[in-house]
Amino acid sequence: MSARSPVQSKQHSTSFRITTKLQDILPGIFLAAVVSGAAYSLRGFPALAIFSPMILAVILGIMFANIIEIPRGAAAGIAFCQRPILRTAIVLLGFQLTFSQVQSVGMGVNGGAKPGRWAAQK
Repeated sequence: MSARSPVQSKQHSTSFRITTKLQDILPGIFLAAVVSGAAYSLRGFPALAIFSPMILAVILGIMFANIIEIPRGAAAGIAFCQRPILRTAIVLLGFQLTFSQVQSVGMGVNGGAKPGRWAAQK
């Protein structure tokens, strides 16, 4: 039996954990991508066009989890998608709403007035 130094042991366990974690989360990420693709496709229906694909994906995910049991192999990837990926998507959705609101108000570089109106007043 060879004795490893604490540094070698830590490096080995870190690389092993990264590889293992990636193999563990890929099936769940694939399942989340399938649900996201379905949500994006559902947005093509006129009755669902008012919802963003992210909202539809969350609703589909909730329905999927309650009707069909999530496969054990996909649980780690689903958990990964629920935390950093969903949070990032929510932040981006918030930015989209903020930017569209700012655009509808017409916030320009000159402190809030629309550039055309400001130029016409000068």
